[in-house]
Amino acid sequence: PTCLSLFDAYLSCYTLRPQLLSIYRYAEYKKCDRPWDDFKWCFFNNKLDDEQKLKAWIERRADWWARRRLNRSSEDVWDARED
Repeated sequence: PTCLSLFDAYLSCYTLRPQLLSIYRYAEYKKCDRPWDDFKWCFFNNKLDDEQKLKAWIERRADWWARRRLNRSSEDVWDARED
């Protein structure tokens, strides 16, 4: 992804639809930390060539998915239905 597309993703996080959806689901405003961190990462790693940037981005996303799997999920809160 380009830095511009990541900045667009950050700005779109603050639009009306995602914020209203978050208020409806979680009773709080959506936090847009992850898109902002992605943009900052891209901005400060812009000096890398394209191949290195792609490799670093893939590693960053893999780390994010690994941390996400280790955190709590809805399965920790809800019990599965027994029909």
